[in-house]
Amino acid sequence: MKRLLVIMTGIALAGFMACGLTNTNEKEGVSNNDTQVSQHPLFFSLYHAYLDKCASCHAPGAPGATSDIEKSLNFANMDQAFLSLKGQATGLTGNVQACNGAAFIGSTYETSLLAAVLDENVRQNFSAGGCDLDSVTDMTVKAGAPPANFLKDLKIWIDSGAQ
Repeated sequence: MKRLLVIMTGIALAGFMACGLTNTNEKEGVSNNDTQVSQHPLFFSLYHAYLDKCASCHAPGAPGATSDIEKSLNFANMDQAFLSLKGQATGLTGNVQACNGAAFIGSTYETSLLAAVLDENVRQNFSAGGCDLDSVTDMTVKAGAPPANFLKDLKIWIDSGAQ
C-alpha cells in the first residue's frame, strides 16, 4: 500500500511538472504560460491588489491617458507592468518633468518613484536628481488609496530586490 502511494505521488508530480506553471489572468481574459509572473508571486499579488488600477491611464489607448502622462509605463497586463517598472520615467512635462529619468524601482523603497507616488511618507522625503516632493504627483488621488497592507507588501517586494 505504501509503495502504491509513493508511485501515485510520483506520477502526480511528474504530471504537474510536465504541464508547467500556467497563470490564467481572468481579469484580462487571457490564459498563457506566464513564467515571468509565476516566478514573482508577490508582484502577482501587488498587481491584483492595486497596481492593475494604473492601467486606466498607463496603458496603450487607456481612457485616462493624456499627452503629458509618463510614456514608459504600461500596466495593460501584469507582464508589461512588471517590465516597465524596471525602467525609468520618461515623457513627463510641466511641473513633473524633473522626474524624467527617475527609477520606478530604486535600490530601496524610499528611493523608488513608484513608492513616492503612492506613499505620502516616502513622497515627503523623496529625492532622485531634481525629482522631489514638488515634482512627484500623488497617484492615489486618481486610483484611490491602496488597500490595507499594500504599501507594506510593496516595501517588502522592493526592498527584497523587486523580483
